[in-house]
Amino acid sequence: MLSDPTSSSGPQPGVRRAAPATPTRMLGTTLAVMSDPFAKQPQDNPDQALIIAMTPITIAFVIGLFVIGAVMVLFVVTEPAVRGVGLLVGVVLGLVSWFAPRRIIRGALDRARDRGVEPSAVPDAVRSAVFAGIAAAEVPALVAVVLVVESGHDVGALLVSLPVAIVSLIFNVSGPDALRQHLARLREPTAR
Repeated sequence: MLSDPTSSSGPQPGVRRAAPATPTRMLGTTLAVMSDPFAKQPQDNPDQALIIAMTPITIAFVIGLFVIGAVMVLFVVTEPAVRGVGLLVGVVLGLVSWFAPRRIIRGALDRARDRGVEPSAVPDAVRSAVFAGIAAAEVPALVAVVLVVESGHDVGALLVSLPVAIVSLIFNVSGPDALRQHLARLREPTAR
């Protein structure tokens, strides 16, 4: 019998705790949910329904970013080059893609908890926060696209910030394990 990972009660006899979320476990869960994104949504578990509903959206945003990057590097930019300045700008944009969504989602969930969100409205509050996080993860990569177009040749910013934005979308913002963490954060009264 597995215990609810969101429960705050201490260890109970005969109850095993779920394994901590590692990148390998998170990727496996993400791939398992993504393998059948159009499965029937369970009506009795709104958390699982949110995860299933957000999976195709996450896939679409990841594919969209990948396609934009591929088109830019392969077709739009003539004679692409990687320069140090572009790489440095890409690192800064990548850091924004990684940390900004976490801060935005955490802030939105803390405000919802402080307002006293109803338990039935928790998935909706998480969904709203996640969409703000998606925007925060993608905007730096799109800024890199504009910088590549402006420079004409230097694709360094795009080559660094785009993969970071994709990974951030899956692991920080709207992947299955990220959604479970957001749901647990909003339900936990003392999480800060």
